[in-house]
Amino acid sequence: MGYSADPHWSLVHDPGVLVLHAGADELFAIDDVSDGVAAEVLALWRTEVMHPERLSQEAADVFEQLKAAGIVYNLLAPRVEYALELRFAGTRDGELEAALVEALAPGIAVGGDGPADLVLFVRTDGALQDLVGDAYAMLAAPHLLLDVAFDHTICLGPLVFTGQTACLSCLVGRLSYYWGDVAAPPRPRMTGHPGLSAGLAAMVIESILLREDRSLVNRTVAYDLRAHETQSSSIYRLPTCRVCGSGERERCGSMVLPWARVR
Repeated sequence: MGYSADPHWSLVHDPGVLVLHAGADELFAIDDVSDGVAAEVLALWRTEVMHPERLSQEAADVFEQLKAAGIVYNLLAPRVEYALELRFAGTRDGELEAALVEALAPGIAVGGDGPADLVLFVRTDGALQDLVGDAYAMLAAPHLLLDVAFDHTICLGPLVFTGQTACLSCLVGRLSYYWGDVAAPPRPRMTGHPGLSAGLAAMVIESILLREDRSLVNRTVAYDLRAHETQSSSIYRLPTCRVCGSGERERCGSMVLPWARVR
């Protein structure tokens, strides 16, 4: 049975430790690895197709940790396929769509005839209310918002599981209440950078589908490319949300007066 190493990762040996890293922001160590075991694992790692059958038991245990971490994968294992659906609020952006198709990892396909595993809403030049039309209330699939209707900001989130987490209608309700639904320009500046927006969205989509990342549930993250800052904001379910709430305001502490009762 053949295995291959994820090319995004490197494996190095320090005395007593095997260090795996995908860059300075993503690394972990396997402790208490003898020099002999490390030499076995490193020799196997450097082969194009890895066959771990001849490893010692200690080296095989280390290899199992690499498999569990998803850093090596079985070449014969069937690849899980995921379907991504795109919905635009405003003008459909063909350049962004093409850039997203190119940026996504193998196994994640845009479009298709079957049900989507994830729906990506993209706001280009539409109003906030365009996100939550009549069809939105019928959407059962998990979904995510990419908002590029800005001059120098890209916003991602929330990730929505309908009926369980804050939805786009909750987001639109809060934003409209505090800021109003201001019309976007005919062509917001950020729509002129489809590769940037698509690349960022692709990384998030891959984390959601391939690694079950749920960090954008009930949350949005805005990337301000002028100030070089990010802002994370919490989104809460609205009791009055027509999609995921009760649709009625709670009447805590209220009572019906005797003479007002229907007889």
